[in-house]
Amino acid sequence: MNIQVLHSDKVDIKKWNHLVKSTARISVFNFSWYLNALDYEWYVFVKGDYEWVLPFFAEAHRVFMPFFLPYLSVCSTSRLNPEEHQFIIDYWKTNFTDIQFCFGKYQFALEETPNIKKHKIYQKDLVNDYNITAQKFTPDVYQKLEDSIHKGLYCKTLHSIYEYVNFVKAHTSYRSNKLNIIRRIILKSKQFRTGKMYAVYSQRNELIGVCFITYIKNKAQIMQSVFSKEGQKQYADYLAIHTLIEELSMYNLSLENHCDRISTSLLEKFGFKTYYSYQYRQSGKSKILSLLHQYLKL
Repeated sequence: MNIQVLHSDKVDIKKWNHLVKSTARISVFNFSWYLNALDYEWYVFVKGDYEWVLPFFAEAHRVFMPFFLPYLSVCSTSRLNPEEHQFIIDYWKTNFTDIQFCFGKYQFALEETPNIKKHKIYQKDLVNDYNITAQKFTPDVYQKLEDSIHKGLYCKTLHSIYEYVNFVKAHTSYRSNKLNIIRRIILKSKQFRTGKMYAVYSQRNELIGVCFITYIKNKAQIMQSVFSKEGQKQYADYLAIHTLIEELSMYNLSLENHCDRISTSLLEKFGFKTYYSYQYRQSGKSKILSLLHQYLKL
């Protein structure tokens, strides 16, 4: 197989980005600007003359998924065959002891591979008019939306990255390195028109919640959603998710959630369904213990 592994510095970015744009079911995570914004060394499997590519992050002995990166997808006009997937796994196992990688939905051809586990992704297909989509909301959603609106809450587009990051800093335990990644991702997404921030305000015009999404082609992702204690009490999270669904329904796309601060019960009330990505994990500790066990048996 004509597959090589390149450092990001050696990648033909023009061919790379063209392939990403040509790939169905793609996300913004595969664009070079997104990968560079994560501030770690990344590499890429390249078959032939960019017939397919798969990026991954690695340093020293490990392959890992950085903060703000839920999964990575193979960029190709056709699905990889099992032998090509096996090449990827074998390369990692040969060169790294600790491996953690998440393939996107519909991406993995070796579901029976050891150390492969399914990981839930909640997604809502917004292919219908909003009025049809809203019929699948539970009564509890309507009640909480009514309560939040009655209390004077409102949700709108937020334009200030400074205001967004400061709110996240005040209401999370994120350190400066993660806040800087968030800032860079939002800045680049605004530059390439692939992201949008939302804010929820109280009746007193106080910021009580923020939300950030990325989008491209027929897919959008909820990347972050943070609410103050007051916002949580007043169901600002319900109002934010409702605003996203109402606004995005006209674009015929699917909405994925990658924010662990949004409860699965809330998503299910809005009609989100479960899909799966594929996580590959291999720990160096298990290798060392296995070798030690073999040594003790001698």
